[in-house]
Amino acid sequence: MFRAVLDLFAPKSANPTAGLVTNHAGGAVFALDAWGRLDRFLILGADGPTYYATARKTAQDALSALDACLALDGKKTVSRIVSVSVTGRAPKNDSAILALAYAASAGDPATRAAALEALPQVARTATHLFHFVDAATRFRGFGRALRTAVARWYTQKAEKDLVYQTTKYRQRDGWSHRDMLRLSHAHPVDDRQKAIFGWIVGKAPDASLLPETLAAFDALQQATSPEEVIQLCAKYRFTHEMIPSQFLANKAVWEALLPDLPLTALLRNLARLGALGLTDAGHGRLIADRLRDERALKKARIHPLSVLAAAGIYGQGRGDKGSLTWKPDTRLIKALDDAFFASFQTIEPTGKRHMLALDGCTVVSYNSSTRRKSPRSRPCPIVGLVPAKRRIRELRWADERGLSKGLRNAGENPTTTTFVFSFVMFRKRL
Repeated sequence: MFRAVLDLFAPKSANPTAGLVTNHAGGAVFALDAWGRLDRFLILGADGPTYYATARKTAQDALSALDACLALDGKKTVSRIVSVSVTGRAPKNDSAILALAYAASAGDPATRAAALEALPQVARTATHLFHFVDAATRFRGFGRALRTAVARWYTQKAEKDLVYQTTKYRQRDGWSHRDMLRLSHAHPVDDRQKAIFGWIVGKAPDASLLPETLAAFDALQQATSPEEVIQLCAKYRFTHEMIPSQFLANKAVWEALLPDLPLTALLRNLARLGALGLTDAGHGRLIADRLRDERALKKARIHPLSVLAAAGIYGQGRGDKGSLTWKPDTRLIKALDDAFFASFQTIEPTGKRHMLALDGCTVVSYNSSTRRKSPRSRPCPIVGLVPAKRRIRELRWADERGLSKGLRNAGENPTTTTFVFSFVMFRKRL
């Protein structure tokens, strides 16, 4: 009787592993299609190894997915790349830039044209542009189509944005703005843009046509005292990347920069600010208010993992490298908690229910998003929170004492076996 009922539930002819493939760990899993593997590359990247696969193998898998998607539908592939980049689904833009450069070198003329047309959407900063050109010239020559796309990146920018990009991001990957303009043969659209281009390549432009900000930037490079730097920064709102390096260890200079410091730079420099004593009660209140500004977080495309990285470093009171130390301020730790959950607002809800089972074992692995080695149990809950977005009204995780303590509790779990994090969500569908 038992075997007869068992045969009804699971006939002997049925293959329990049908439709499954073997993953890098040797387990049987459902196969992702090419589009799913492309999304994985665009969001998670392939610049570091995983526990079961080398960096080279991870990169080869990503290239295989990209080739498959380009063969299926080149324009859809480009659209997918743009979507992930623009919506901020990935903690870093590098994979989208690399994929777009590869698509711009594909065999299909329509795909190449679509990729180059999308360049300003994905390469939103000069650093992105330098990365793109560095990759594209590996895949193809600096031909007419690429020259036109690079020239258009410059000529279509508003004057204020062009000045900002050329002074903040002066060179990356061995490329400079002078290289870009000379190789692209960019033709300025008016006399003022011509003056800016002349300044970039080192010519003496007409001073009456040159934006005042560029003249002030030249003065900033020649500054001899912190007082000069502070005065120029206060008037022209220069960022820390524009300031000569000898002044970047000065507390008064950073104090002057703090009110207008971009949010991404603020997160990356919390450790430096703490070491300089600028996260105390007075300045800490200003920093906390800026971290809680949901509109600013969305505009800056702050990804939850970027906040996670900042919270992890700041909360431990010392850097992973170097000798900087500081005393973490509880107000800022709470503000980072709030910023973390607020940063989910750019992720669109699916309107569906999901069950998330995540492997959170304590195996040490390299987190390419945060550039740190840590147990998988630390970032694992964060991956689970991504689909939840900010619409969750109640989330029971760890001991509900905050992001920093929750991560620390997860990472310090003494168990040596695999465990699963459970997320209990109420009231709203994901």
